[in-house]
Amino acid sequence: MPTDTSVKFFTSGMSGAPAHTNAVGSIIALLDACLVNGFGSVTLDSLVVSSNVATGTVSTGHGFAMTGATGPVIRIEGATPSGLNGDWRIQTVPNSTTFTFTTSGISNQTATGTITAKRAPAGFEKAFSGTGKAAYRSASVASTRGYLRVLDTDVATPASWNQLQQFESMSDVDTGTGGSTVYYSLKYVTSSGHWLLVADDRAFYFVAHTYQSSEPIGQFFFGDLAYPAQPADAYHCGLIGLQSAATNNAYGLARFADSGESGRLMRSYDQVTANVGLRRYGHALNSSYLSNGGGSYLSALGVAVTPVQGWEGGTTYRGDLPGFYSQVHANLATWNMGYYEHAVLGTLYGYPIYNNGRFHAFFRLNGPWR
Repeated sequence: MPTDTSVKFFTSGMSGAPAHTNAVGSIIALLDACLVNGFGSVTLDSLVVSSNVATGTVSTGHGFAMTGATGPVIRIEGATPSGLNGDWRIQTVPNSTTFTFTTSGISNQTATGTITAKRAPAGFEKAFSGTGKAAYRSASVASTRGYLRVLDTDVATPASWNQLQQFESMSDVDTGTGGSTVYYSLKYVTSSGHWLLVADDRAFYFVAHTYQSSEPIGQFFFGDLAYPAQPADAYHCGLIGLQSAATNNAYGLARFADSGESGRLMRSYDQVTANVGLRRYGHALNSSYLSNGGGSYLSALGVAVTPVQGWEGGTTYRGDLPGFYSQVHANLATWNMGYYEHAVLGTLYGYPIYNNGRFHAFFRLNGPWR
């Protein structure tokens, strides 16, 4: 079975990664790189196939690295035979100058041509653009084809905000139908500008450390839910963000099982009403149960996670947030790594998302999400 390449993972620490600043257009340049174009291209000195393993060599350094046991997805271009061109998940990184990936059906040989490798983009398209604004949608024909409009012109001091809005259809970067409530993502950061983006070709998550409060409130989600409750649901596309341009505003990707709505779905379950509320529900075992019976067990275990569900209001399950897991916890006290740290647990990447690092969200890195 071929190695899955559907899920892409990007961070600010990767070679060639775009910066996340409060400059006009910063988040758009970042989304262009991760969703549409890819980044970090290098020219290979050689690409050799032997026994269904391809070894790439870049004498000046390839800039690729493993995340735990999961390799990045790269895009090979310019190679002969053409079967080597396309997206591959790196299997090993022996050193800074070589990497390997598994092939199938390609005979032993040394590839020819001017061969390049870069971090493969997620698979979105930039449908419309303007100064400090852009509209993105999935390029997959299996998707709902909803649009995300990003307005990135606010350079207020001390904090700057991106405005996010979902549309069913658009005719230009400023005109759309079925528009959702406007949500926000804080983009002001210190010079370090740490961020991550995790995606498949139908949805993505973005999280930035802003250093503005106890939560990294640069966070948002856009795209199709996984495993929709109604197979014929053509409107299970959602947007999750911050509710207002203020550092203490609620929800976003954090605070699972809150009574408040963290985002909007394109339409209701009956496909009639536009712009309906979206809530997330995680940690299926509640904190009271854990405190009374499971808290000490979970502390010994280290961490347990559960998929996060997306609900229409508080009444109707619409699907799962793809590849996204919340920490099962007892009063946020079962696993505390420290606010600015992350962790890799097998194929899950944990990121501090709430309350000084005492509550982590987890993203599945190796796919598939659907």
